[in-house]
This record gives sequence, structure tokens and C-alpha cells, in this order.
Amino acid sequence: MISKSKEFFFEMDQRRTVREFDPRPIPMEVIENIIKTASTAPSGAHKQPWTFCVISDSEVKKNTISC
Repeated sequence: MISKSKEFFFEMDQRRTVREFDPRPIPMEVIENIIKTASTAPSGAHKQPWTFCVISDSEVKKNTISC
């Protein structure tokens, strides 16, 4: 268990976030299914206070830091 936890830490310590938007359009039904899936994530008291923001305008995407 200790060995696996160290391996996991090493893997996670190597990851980096890359923020890029793919220019190809994604069908809205795919986005809706992803949001429905994400909304099932557990939360405190099972109240799901999640907020999702779908941005399709490329200019807005370019200038958006957070929703």
C-alpha cells in the first residue's frame, strides 16, 4: 500500500494542466450527457450545488477565465 501510494504521488506530481479549446464543434447532446453525468457526483449532504457553464462562442472562450 505504501509503495502504491508513493507511485501514485509520483504520477500525480508529474501532471500539468493544459488549457486549450478544440476548435471542432461538439454536439449539444454530448455536452448535455457529460453535464448530467457530472451532476451525479457526490456532495456534502447530497445537495449537488454544482453550476455548469457551456460556452460555444469562440471569442468568449478565448477571453473566459471562469464562469
